[in-house]
Formats: sequence, C-alpha cells, structure tokens
Amino acid sequence: MTVTAAKSKKAYQTLCRVLERNDILHECDEKNLCVKCCVSGKETELKLIFVIEPPKMLISLYAPMNIIASWENASDLAFALCVINDSLSDGHFCFDAKGMGVYFKMTSSFYNSFINDSIFEYMLSVAAEKTDEYYSRINALSVSWKS
Repeated sequence: MTVTAAKSKKAYQTLCRVLERNDILHECDEKNLCVKCCVSGKETELKLIFVIEPPKMLISLYAPMNIIASWENASDLAFALCVINDSLSDGHFCFDAKGMGVYFKMTSSFYNSFINDSIFEYMLSVAAEKTDEYYSRINALSVSWKS
C-alpha cells in the first residue's frame, strides 16, 4: 500500500469514527472512500457527501441543497452565489448548470499533514452553519425568479 493510499484510508476511518461518536447515521463506501450522512440544521436537513480523493490528497464535502433554478434565471443565481462566496472565509456555494441545483462545497488537503477528528468536525460545523445561514435567502431568490 502506498503512503497516499494509507493516509487516505486513515482519513476515511477517522471520518467514520467522528460520525459514529456524534451519533450521525451514515452510509459508508469503503471501496470509493465515500461517506453519505444527514445532519439536521435549523432551516433544513442536510444531506452531506464526503469524498476522499487519494490522487489529489483531498477531502471534499458536498452539501446539496434542495434548490432548483430555471434556465432563465441561472445566470442571476450564479451571480448571487458569487456575491455570497465573496463573504465566506471557508467553503463556497456552487451552481450546477447541468442539474440546475445549488450545493455547498468545502475541501481540505491532507498532503504533508496529519488528519485528526477536528478537521471533520470543523467541516461538518461550517457546512451546517453556512447552509443554514444562506438557505432561506438563496431559496427566496430562486422562488422569486420562478414567479
């Protein structure tokens, strides 16, 4: 096993341990180093997807939001997300032009670093905080444009 593969597997195991310790139900895919889970926010329930990418030595967190835009309003929504992203210190909102949806994304590199529980706890808290903070505003923009 290469150093990269060993570090990736350790990161995956650490993530699963953090979710178990916090009683967060999750679905593991050890072969693809992917974990899906749900956490409750103030505004909505978040469906989170963690992906560990060994070649890039990255941990990626995706939080798809239940927001769909129309094609006519796609550029306005994408611009609004850029404005929001400008105020964020970590993570960002993305517009998926193919599916016309919005998701929050956050990445962390484990190149030349030690992975411990705190990185996953931090990623979970930022994703929950930022999606809760901006969900109603982004959804209101999406709904108002559809009218």
